[in-house]
Amino acid sequence: MNAVNRIVGAYLIAVAAVVVVHSIAEPAYYAPTADAQSSPVWLYIYPFAAVAIALGIGFGFARKRAYDAAGGPDGAGADEWGRLAANAMFYSLIVVGIIFFSNLFYVVSEGFTLLDDDAIGVIWKIAHAIMPPAAGALGVALLRGD
Repeated sequence: MNAVNRIVGAYLIAVAAVVVVHSIAEPAYYAPTADAQSSPVWLYIYPFAAVAIALGIGFGFARKRAYDAAGGPDGAGADEWGRLAANAMFYSLIVVGIIFFSNLFYVVSEGFTLLDDDAIGVIWKIAHAIMPPAAGALGVALLRGD
């Protein structure tokens, strides 16, 4: 299982790095238009990000459960900082998963338009800001064998 954790950790770090680099570089090469608020490169990144979020939630939950089990019901005896970090990573990935997968309907469905394009763009920026630190931190923890 340790090898699987390291592979998943490396994948989470790689996807987080791609999301960060593209989020920062996108304004340098792409100007939003009325038809497309973001560059089409995101369409290639989103499947990898979706897998990373799903893996992050699964492995984050397992990590959280391990810390919870080690500390007992009141947390006595557990590494409190590790337990806090495991909970923060797991719940931040839950939040980004909710934002990401609900907003993905706007990308894949032409007729699904509850929000205007500006609101959708802001929601994507929030997802792009939350996902890399959460997935990257979990990836580092998995690589270290934590």
